[in-house]
Formats: sequence, C-alpha cells, structure tokens
Amino acid sequence: MAKYGALYAQFAPFVAEAAEPDSSLPRYGTKFGLGPLQKVTDSFNKEEVRQDGDDELVEYLEEMSDFNVDVESAQMPLESERSLYGLTGNSGTDLEYSDTIAPPWGGYAFVRSLMISGTRYWQGIYYPKVKAQVQGEEDATKGKSMSFTGDKARFVGTKAKNGVYKVKSALKTTVADAKTWCDGKLAAYTPPAETGTT
Repeated sequence: MAKYGALYAQFAPFVAEAAEPDSSLPRYGTKFGLGPLQKVTDSFNKEEVRQDGDDELVEYLEEMSDFNVDVESAQMPLESERSLYGLTGNSGTDLEYSDTIAPPWGGYAFVRSLMISGTRYWQGIYYPKVKAQVQGEEDATKGKSMSFTGDKARFVGTKAKNGVYKVKSALKTTVADAKTWCDGKLAAYTPPAETGTT
C-alpha cells in the first residue's frame, strides 16, 4: 500500500477515576485536536533475552517495553498545548512551564490516507496509552528566504491493561468513516447510571 497523507490528530486524557479497568482499554475524558497534522512517526523499544547451549541458540524472547510517537503539526492550539502538558492557568492566560507540570496519560489517534491499486482508502490509527513529553523548540531569524516551522510533540507510550498498545482500523472508503472510528476509540466515558435500591 502507498501511504500519502495524515490528518485529524486527536488526544483524549484519561478520566479522573477508574481510568484503567483490568483487562480493558482505558476510559477517556473529552478529546481535543492537536492542530493540522503534518507527520507521525512511531518507534518501539524492545527487551530481548537469549539463552545459548551446546554452542547454539536454545531460547529467545523479545517483548515490547515501551514506545515513542513523534507528532508534527502546522500549529498546535494554545489551549491544546495547555491540556496536553498539564500546564497551570485558565484559558487565555500565559502558558507556564514549571517543575510542577504533570502531563496526563491519554489516548492518541489520527487518520492515515493511502492508496491501493489506484483506489483511495483511509485508516484510523490509535494508541490507547500515551503521555506527552515536553520538547525543546527552535526559532530562527528571518533571512533572505523564509520558511515555516510547526509544532512538535513526543509521546511515550506503553500497553494498556489488556496488553494492546496500537490499533489499526480496517480500511475505510471515506475519510468521514475513519474519523468516526477514531472518535469512537477516544469517546468520552459515561459512568453507568446508579440504580437505587428499595
């Protein structure tokens, strides 16, 4: 398949209570966008152990320990930046980075555009459990030629309580269907209604 585009970057923080039920995917609060998506790159860190005997490999085990997701956007909205990194302050105030910030765990999803045998498809990509890491920024003076730079975010991730760390949707024939799939994965959790006893 030929991948040619990426869009619809979304993040949803864990709910405050009972965010990670056993043997299940996490529960989320209200999702928000991370700006017009330019690029997503993931990389996985693995732990390996081997045992040799009689001059040959006897046992070998490889497990995923954690992973990173690097995201580049044209411009991340300031309020999304505030929520993503757990910055203090109310909407419309300065973004204060300090030693007390606490980025929340959450889920990240986006839509991939691709083509197979001349037919266009879209696919949702979902990481159930990630946390943003504060990144450095670079600014440069305007020279004889100008260029735009966007915003970057890096997530560190691990597997959810059910062992899942990444999900790819089935191929969708419309971008709307792929967005709907992402929305479903990051849907805000609604606690079950309490039933009274008589």
